[in-house]
Amino acid sequence: MEGLWAIKTGNLLSFSEQQLVDCATNGNGGCNGGFMTNVFNGYSNTNNMMAEDSYSYKGVQGSCAYDSSNSTPAMTKANGSVKSSWSESDIKTALSTQVMSIAVAAGNNYFMNYAGGILNTTKCPTSIDHAVAMVGWGTDATTNQDYWIVRNSWGTGWGEAGYIRIATTASGTGVCMAQSTLVTVSMA
Repeated sequence: MEGLWAIKTGNLLSFSEQQLVDCATNGNGGCNGGFMTNVFNGYSNTNNMMAEDSYSYKGVQGSCAYDSSNSTPAMTKANGSVKSSWSESDIKTALSTQVMSIAVAAGNNYFMNYAGGILNTTKCPTSIDHAVAMVGWGTDATTNQDYWIVRNSWGTGWGEAGYIRIATTASGTGVCMAQSTLVTVSMA
């Protein structure tokens, strides 16, 4: 949602994670996890996003303290639900105009200990457990390996200043990614 806001307005804001933990409870479990599609559904024409400095992160689930007088314009979903099949061309077309939410298998040493280069392993688990933002793509000039550029939420000390390059796969997705979890969203 931050990426879409930046694309639309030219201004990158830090939205409140705590608001999602406390208020996006439609099928989600607060600090115990959930699904990004439930978050997008929960904010589709109902609540707006508050800024991080207006609703600071506490790291524990609390009561929803949403304040409509201190929020951004509504975020709405585009393309309905999660698309079950994406080709590489579909993904690139979507990424040419917006950020994509994706789910990855991050609870493994390959992803957690990523420090740079292109993540390319056949040993990555397929069970997804973490939502991130796919922001672009590229091809390594030396190896000719295609990859997706993904922004993680673990801070700039992880990976390549908070980003990871994930090798593409024959199905159009990438290593440690689940194709059925690619989601596009837009903003009103």
